[in-house]
Amino acid sequence: MSDVLGVSISGLRVSQNAIRTTGHNIANANTEGYSRQTLDVNSNQASQRGEFSVGNGSYTADIQRVVDNFVIGQIRSDTSLSHELETYNEFIKQVDDLLANQSTGLTQGLESFFSALENASDDPSSISARQLVLTESESLTDRFTTLYSRLDSIQENINANVRAGVSSINDYAQQIAQINTSLSNNYNGSATGQPNDLLDQRDEALRQLSELVSIQVTSQDANMVNVALPNGAQLVLGTSTTSLEVRTNEFDVTQPEIFLSNSAITQPVTDLFTGGEMGALLDFQNTVLKPSVNEMGRLALVLSQEINALQQQGITLNNQFGENLFDDINAADTTFFRVVGSNTNTTADQAMALTITDTSELTTSDYEFSVNTAGTAYSVLRLSDRQEVSAGTMPSLPASITFDGLSLDITSGTFTADDTFILQPTRFGARDITVQALLPEDIALASPVVTDTHLSNLGSGIISSGEVLSLVDSSNQTLPLFSNEGEFSPPLLVQFTTANHYDILDNSNPGNPVALDPPIRNQVYVPGTQNALFTDDSGQTMVVSNGADIGLPAANTTTNGYDAETLTFTTTDPNSGAVTTQALTTVADATAKTTAASLSNLNGVTANASNYLELRDFNLTFSAPLQISLNGESLVTYDGAAIDSEVPDPALNNGEDFNDYLANQINSNSALQDLGVRAVSAYDAVNDEYYIQVHSTQGDDLNVGLESTALDTIDVNDGNNADVAIAATGAGTTDTLVVGGVIDVILDSDVVMTTTPGTSTLFGDSTAVGFAQSRFLGIQANITGTPQAGDRFSIDFNNDAVSDNRNALAMSGLQQAKIFNSESATFNTTYSSLIETVGIKANTAAENSLAAKTVLEQTINLRDSVSGVNLDEEAANLIRYEQLYTANARVISVARELFDQLINSF
Repeated sequence: MSDVLGVSISGLRVSQNAIRTTGHNIANANTEGYSRQTLDVNSNQASQRGEFSVGNGSYTADIQRVVDNFVIGQIRSDTSLSHELETYNEFIKQVDDLLANQSTGLTQGLESFFSALENASDDPSSISARQLVLTESESLTDRFTTLYSRLDSIQENINANVRAGVSSINDYAQQIAQINTSLSNNYNGSATGQPNDLLDQRDEALRQLSELVSIQVTSQDANMVNVALPNGAQLVLGTSTTSLEVRTNEFDVTQPEIFLSNSAITQPVTDLFTGGEMGALLDFQNTVLKPSVNEMGRLALVLSQEINALQQQGITLNNQFGENLFDDINAADTTFFRVVGSNTNTTADQAMALTITDTSELTTSDYEFSVNTAGTAYSVLRLSDRQEVSAGTMPSLPASITFDGLSLDITSGTFTADDTFILQPTRFGARDITVQALLPEDIALASPVVTDTHLSNLGSGIISSGEVLSLVDSSNQTLPLFSNEGEFSPPLLVQFTTANHYDILDNSNPGNPVALDPPIRNQVYVPGTQNALFTDDSGQTMVVSNGADIGLPAANTTTNGYDAETLTFTTTDPNSGAVTTQALTTVADATAKTTAASLSNLNGVTANASNYLELRDFNLTFSAPLQISLNGESLVTYDGAAIDSEVPDPALNNGEDFNDYLANQINSNSALQDLGVRAVSAYDAVNDEYYIQVHSTQGDDLNVGLESTALDTIDVNDGNNADVAIAATGAGTTDTLVVGGVIDVILDSDVVMTTTPGTSTLFGDSTAVGFAQSRFLGIQANITGTPQAGDRFSIDFNNDAVSDNRNALAMSGLQQAKIFNSESATFNTTYSSLIETVGIKANTAAENSLAAKTVLEQTINLRDSVSGVNLDEEAANLIRYEQLYTANARVISVARELFDQLINSF
């Protein structure tokens, strides 16, 4: 009878556990992270009764969670992704709305600003139109600064969320470690008897932690788990934790930096956060927010620089050069604050500034300037693509390092191993753009250059209106042409010596134009093309051959007498600092034409050869044998043995007719024409005499020969030195004088020329200051059409600028000018590209966020289908277990009745 009672009691206990477990499931049906629990019921060992085995009821072997660990891990992964994309979408939508909105973005502001400039160009004398330019300038700068402020507010929100997120991560890590401790204390070494509710709590804590950051979870002995960041940095190791700390960035005190810290290690982990809300915040900050701020800064800097450059090069209503409309982008304090040293550097005494030198090369990236571990070399890394843009040995100070349209200027300071600096050329551009306090009449809408075509010109050449390229040279010093307010120093004259060659002269005295210093002479003109008159390279220089041997010899000669010398050209790469050299040894007595051709074959070197002489004071006996020759070509014609009657007597009409005759003979000679030789019969008003100018455009030697009665003479001049006379020695002998040509050597901005010996007989003292002179005048004009020899064009200062709108047109033209990304993009396309880039990312983020949310819901549904509490199922179980309990109780009741009957039977 006791056996029956024991069996029924075991069943009663099992049914009690089942009812309790079912009630526990029902009670936690809405508990987050709860996993349905079930009983594992086993049969008690049977008793042997003779030949039979009699059962002894059942027992509860275990109460287990119904879980699928793979699904649990997938929920963590999907949760991390969903929260990452949702957070990213939330923040990028704010930036997208800001940039694309007409009322907050730059599009409308840029259009209004350039429209005001177009309106002013229509009526440059209008004060109201000029005032509108100032008004729209203020409005545009307000848009820049407002946008910067809004983006900065988003950055502050990110910083606050990062700090809060780090605090929450630490809390979850502590909670998981505490649960690990409890689980370890309750661990019995068996797979049964697990504390299910604690396991659910830990899984839920892990899921909540995955909302913040992606994690790696690994199992450990005694029911514990370890939690690590994706890179392997441990947050939880069994019952211990490694805390995260928020510190200030080593370069920016407003920027939080995340560190993993315990008693043994302190490790920066900001860049290692991926997934979850924290990963989204940091990813958004680095891929959207910072690039957007930098792009806005670049737009502001380029606008300021380009408008200021034109404003400075234009003329106001008062015929004065304009002042900056916007603040100078390279003001001393601005360039200084673009360089930020790490707070871990050994010293902070470095004087460094970052100057923007070429806005067309400006990128949106920040840069890292670092010193190697030996303290002997430096590297500049572009952070956007991790490309090294400059590297080399630490230079002697002061020094400048150039890259990407920037110049890092280091004046002084101590640099030691591993020193690091962040360079931020565009970060604060949108914040700092400001309009200067100008009056309407101060807007420089006119061009200071005015050109003119002389009425006596015979050709169809047309000169452009001209423009200013810069008021300063490559060293930021005022160019000589603009050294005197309200005039050009000097005014210029373009004079064509042939239909295909021209000189540019100093026209200070229109009656006697003279060569510039350095000269611009013997320039080649190509008909049918647009011929630029001046260089636009501010660093280009020229060496003029003005050594002791150049030009006129001391007396009659048969060669030019030029020495053989070694010319060396040193080229320094502006980015890498690499130095290369080229050398050329000239040939003794070689013509300027030959030497120039050899020089032009060198890299970075162009040489232009020419020659010039004057024939004066013809003291001649006008009878045979009289012959004057040029490069072997006889000029005086004969009729038999007598001088031709067409040849004028040199003594008549002050020699003018004879000069005209000789000039015509030279110009009609085909052999001399092939050498590019041309003659002009000219008048010297100072000395009241007629003379002949002889030009050689190719730079051949000019050999003047005289055969005449003894003591007859011709004076020869090269335009620089004193006259040298050719003295005739009588019939049958031709006395000659050879005049060598000149060479203008044009050097690219990174090329330096030296000579051996140092004082060259061809080029002068190569060690002297000013040996190579700048060719950059700061202006440009073009000539088209077909000029003729003798045609002239003047270039001078514009003293009547009230109605001139050329500079206004240049300003308004900036809207469509390609001045970004190596001159491939405009203001509109650059800003539109920013909007498009952010917009595409925003649309993608919205779609991805929705997809990730759907996937997470599916995974949660899968988990719920496995582990969730089904109230209908639990209600059915409750009825079943109640019936089981009642049945077991009935067995006990029957056993009691049988026992009572048995007792009563005695």
